[in-house]
Amino acid sequence: MGVYGSFLAISLIFSTFFQPFRPEVFTSTSQLSEHTKVEQSLDKALQNYIKKEKQRLKKLKTFLRLKKKQSQKRLLDLEDLSGLTISPVDAFTTLNRFGKDWEDVGKQLRQREHREDFLNVLSEQNESLNLFSQMDFDGAMNALLRLSKVYDISPQNLLQGKIDKRSVKTVCTKGLINNQSRQLRQSIDQRIQNETCLIPTSFPPVQIDTQSITTRLTTMDSFRLGRQAYVTGHRLLAKTWLEHTISMMGNTQYALRDMAESTNRSEVLNYLAFIEYLFANYKKSLSYYQEMSRYDPSDEVKENVKIMEGLVAKNKVGERLSDDDDDQDEFMIEYANHCRKADQTVPLPSNDPRLNCYYDNRHPGSYLRPSKVETLNLNPRIEIFRDVLSDNEVDEIISLARPKLLRAGVNNLETGITELADYRISKNAWLRDQDSELVQKIDQRIGVLTGLNMNTAEHLQVNNYGLGGQYEPHVDHALNMSISPIRELGWGNRIATLMFYLSDVQAGGATVFIKLNVHSRPSKGDALFWYNLKKSGEGDLDTLHAGCPVLLGDKWVANKWIHEYGNEFLRPCGLTEDE
Repeated sequence: MGVYGSFLAISLIFSTFFQPFRPEVFTSTSQLSEHTKVEQSLDKALQNYIKKEKQRLKKLKTFLRLKKKQSQKRLLDLEDLSGLTISPVDAFTTLNRFGKDWEDVGKQLRQREHREDFLNVLSEQNESLNLFSQMDFDGAMNALLRLSKVYDISPQNLLQGKIDKRSVKTVCTKGLINNQSRQLRQSIDQRIQNETCLIPTSFPPVQIDTQSITTRLTTMDSFRLGRQAYVTGHRLLAKTWLEHTISMMGNTQYALRDMAESTNRSEVLNYLAFIEYLFANYKKSLSYYQEMSRYDPSDEVKENVKIMEGLVAKNKVGERLSDDDDDQDEFMIEYANHCRKADQTVPLPSNDPRLNCYYDNRHPGSYLRPSKVETLNLNPRIEIFRDVLSDNEVDEIISLARPKLLRAGVNNLETGITELADYRISKNAWLRDQDSELVQKIDQRIGVLTGLNMNTAEHLQVNNYGLGGQYEPHVDHALNMSISPIRELGWGNRIATLMFYLSDVQAGGATVFIKLNVHSRPSKGDALFWYNLKKSGEGDLDTLHAGCPVLLGDKWVANKWIHEYGNEFLRPCGLTEDE
């Protein structure tokens, strides 16, 4: 059969049959928390089933013990079993045992009402909350793989639940900090260390108590993650996880087993051997097949050993098969680097005095309560509005959005069709002004903060990010208005974006602007604002940004996209085309 044939059979095993459409759990931590509550009722139902099952088995054991005593007594009275039918009494008791007693045993085995009770509870919960499907398991595995890759977490640490405390790198920059900036930072609970170095404590270092993360993954989980990485085309990542699986197994061939499935050392070695073969590492592939032959001396394995020995003897240099990770462009590499940086560093003031914090009361609506503004970038302008929403307002927004959450899609740039994509893992809900008085107030507040016309702004979009939830590098404005869904609104392109942070996130989940080296970590109640278009109306590609994967915590945000029409005089054209 050869190398290709032997592995083809393995690959076919992992073809997955999916159920009809259902909401995925892995795309939203909100729905995942609801399933955690449901698990308590299932635990109780299972305990009840086990209790009644023990009672049933106890009755059967009592019956068997009694029958053994009766049989032993009869054997002492009779020389052989054929004598059982000699006595009419013996004949009656024999017929009674097979005609009644054993029939009762059969009834007990068939009529287990407690089993049906448990299955009914399981079915009810599945219908009401859509219990996990294969899609959810695959999504959860992909999330763990994504986190290990983006944040460079080793399989060993991830399997043990150790998400290391991130060291915070701070370099004090000598620069001007105006009094207004200093007062504002103090007003939002930030402190000044000295006259020329300010460390904002609103961006605290990630402090994760690893002792509180009690869940530990098993050797079987390590194998599943390695297999999932292989199936999804990330063979380099698969190699890392499968090598760790082998190290966890030690030198034994013992089978990895849980309630779902089982495997053994030979299967893990088969994956590793084939991966090394694909990467043209023939010597390494041979070593894995040779080790595999000690546990599985089949003709198929021997043939693979022979093939590899021939390639090694000829010193043949093969062509390395490409890996999905090889195709990462510079933006994806920068994306991962920025996500790590955002989780490890604290931004400090710039030498540019224009990058500061200030009170803004230019809008009539902010005379009595000036907006707290922190400028992150000048061109394009990126700002953070501090303390925009109260905790009560955040709670109300989330409660309004929670029952409406659906899987978030993206716009296909070639077809203009909105579709699901692995690079956006979240669920969203749209809130209209009619949904709540608060939504109307938020619209008015955004107008005060930005100075823009909200009559041509889209509804408020609330997002909840799932396991390892992310949104890879993208821009918010339409690159081709002729096929963009934005065109249907008739309001022009998206001139600006305001994104509310509705939750703090313990680790990960930062918003990073790839080309600008600018990032913002989620801070509950704050809002991030930037212009998507230049003053000329041309799309600004420097606004390429991404939502980093959530490493630990629950990320909620709300987006408000403001359009061109109605803002022609509020943000007039500049003197040059590039402004």
